[in-house]
Amino acid sequence: MSVVQELNESVTLDDKLQLRKLLQQKAELLAQNPLKYYKPQPKQDAFHRAGDVKHRAVFAGNRFGKSLMGVNEDGAWLQGERPWYPIGDPDRYKGIPQHPVKLLCITTDWDLVDSIFTSQRGEGGKLWKALPRGFVKAVRRNHSGSIDMVECINNSVMRFDTVKSFLTNPQGAESTDWDGVHIDEPCCEDHYKAVSRGLIDRGGKDWFTLTPKREPWIYDKFHARSDEGEMLESSNKNNHWSIRGSTYENKYLSKAEIDDFNDSLSDDERTCMIEGIPLELSGMIYKEFSYSKHVYKVVPTGWEDLHLPPKDWPVWVLIDPHPQTPSMVLMCAVDPHQRIWYFDEIFQKLMIIDLADEILKKTKRFNRVKYVCDPLAFIKHPVTGAQSMAEDFYRKGVPVLQSVKDLQGGIMRVKQELKKPDRLWFSMRLRETMYEFGHYVWDERENKPKDKDDHAMECLYRSLMENLRYYNTVEKKAPVGDLEIKVTQEMLFKVV
Repeated sequence: MSVVQELNESVTLDDKLQLRKLLQQKAELLAQNPLKYYKPQPKQDAFHRAGDVKHRAVFAGNRFGKSLMGVNEDGAWLQGERPWYPIGDPDRYKGIPQHPVKLLCITTDWDLVDSIFTSQRGEGGKLWKALPRGFVKAVRRNHSGSIDMVECINNSVMRFDTVKSFLTNPQGAESTDWDGVHIDEPCCEDHYKAVSRGLIDRGGKDWFTLTPKREPWIYDKFHARSDEGEMLESSNKNNHWSIRGSTYENKYLSKAEIDDFNDSLSDDERTCMIEGIPLELSGMIYKEFSYSKHVYKVVPTGWEDLHLPPKDWPVWVLIDPHPQTPSMVLMCAVDPHQRIWYFDEIFQKLMIIDLADEILKKTKRFNRVKYVCDPLAFIKHPVTGAQSMAEDFYRKGVPVLQSVKDLQGGIMRVKQELKKPDRLWFSMRLRETMYEFGHYVWDERENKPKDKDDHAMECLYRSLMENLRYYNTVEKKAPVGDLEIKVTQEMLFKVV
């Protein structure tokens, strides 16, 4: 006889009746206020306890529990408290207005609104499980029959909007004000801007709970250029708080089932849909780059400042000029141990003559400087025949040389150098360079880097194609005059 059979025979009818009664009591208690019995796991708990921060985000893998966490926060706001925290715990009310609230939740389409939040079939949507019995006063349905508004007995209101609705009618998202906005699926930045205007009058807050499969602007919102270039486990900067969650952290899921799903994904899909790293960024080109290994945060011995290496080290200035958009300048020096230090940058929209002045201000202290510029700078205007950008640099005393143009070879060279210990060092002040390391990604369709966020990366690969090394030579030449320009122009500018 099996253990189960023995157990069944030992249970009396009275025991079964008592168990049934207890289960009924449990169901009754849950119905009275389900959120009292919500037990968030540690990262869900951290999200709720950061309720006073204006902007919160959880970037999580599939089945992490992000929608449940987000809906329970919605339910808490509608009630005016987080009832799973005991009375006396300040986080029970943290950040929640103590008056009837107006909430908006954004997701992909109305089918998802129904299946996740408001379904009245089977077990029902998650929203009903986050509100006490009898708390909902009325619901409103839209033209498609989906519930788009929920009214509560305390006059709090929750409305729904969808990404598809915004694409059809962008103006419809700007019609009201909100105490809180919950973004449950990635939406475009214009959609967010439209609804976030409604937070101004009420001093409202927003929270993102999503798998970052698209819309990388959301990641950038919480990990701006002023950050240290890495996705922190949690952060609270400038009223922005974020955390990342893995599918494996859902204790209610079987590891074997997650492993099975994991095996069906590509490497890039796995980093996004399991670990919560934005899919756009999982295709980063320079995954060899590590902030902890390649970035210096204190002034090195013998330096005057983070951007002021010794004057006698040879310096290279890599220039990527643009007449209409910001130009990029990346500066590096090589020490006697053949280590390369990227110590300064310029990323500004400037006229070429003004850019040349900024470059000279930063390089005049060094004894040996070589200026290397994008080949496009050496091309004369095809219609007017006006002088090239390189000629403008030359006249201002910045004698630029034409850089190598070999993107694929350059990328391989950067990867090789990043793998070498104690070889490449980048100042923590290089804001554009740090940003691009985290956003320079492959275009899978074209099998090449996306033509975006790549100015510093272009300068970087070109610097290494110069075969940088420490050497001893005479001091740099003084700015040249017009006569010398005429003599050298023909040779210098005819090659592209």
